[in-house]
Formats: sequence, C-alpha cells, structure tokens
Amino acid sequence: MFKASNGWFNRFKSRCNWHSVAKSEEAASLYPEILTAMIDEGGYTSQTIFNVDETGLFRKKMPERTFIAREEKTFSGFMSTKNRLKVMVGTNAAGDCKLKPLLVY
Repeated sequence: MFKASNGWFNRFKSRCNWHSVAKSEEAASLYPEILTAMIDEGGYTSQTIFNVDETGLFRKKMPERTFIAREEKTFSGFMSTKNRLKVMVGTNAAGDCKLKPLLVY
C-alpha cells in the first residue's frame, strides 16, 4: 500500500506545478430566491429555460513544454499558432432539447 509523507507530496506538487484553488459558484446558485421568483413571475417552465455557454478550442496548438536531452540547451520550437475556434453549446433545463453546437472560426 502506497503511503506518501507530507514532504514527498509537497515536492511532488512543486514538480508538477500544482496549486490549490477555491471552488467558484455559479451566478444562479448565488441568488436562488431571486431566480425562483423571476421564473414563477414569468410563468417559465423547464422546457423554456435555456443555458448557453461558449468555450474556446485551440487547434494546431504546439505544447508549451517538452522533454529534451540534457546535452541540448534549447528547444528549437515553432511559432505557436493562435488559431482558436469558439464553440457555443446549450440545452434547456429539462434536458430534452439540446442545441446543435455553433462553431465560430
């Protein structure tokens, strides 16, 4: 059974460049009573409430880090391309209507 000491784990985190982050909450979860009141007042159903989000998708992106032999001092790299696609995805609150992804180049 593997059991790591605190020192080993701290060095591992340092080598892997890990750090601690706090969980962020969605805007809807911050004001549930306001959101619920708006839904009730407007007479919306779960079929008419949609959540849409966009995300970036890099294509042809070169890795930022790589492994090379110790004898070599530098990595003869390529220019990092900045080709990025924007993808928008969405669905309704009921989950029965999924929008087709929209791709923006």
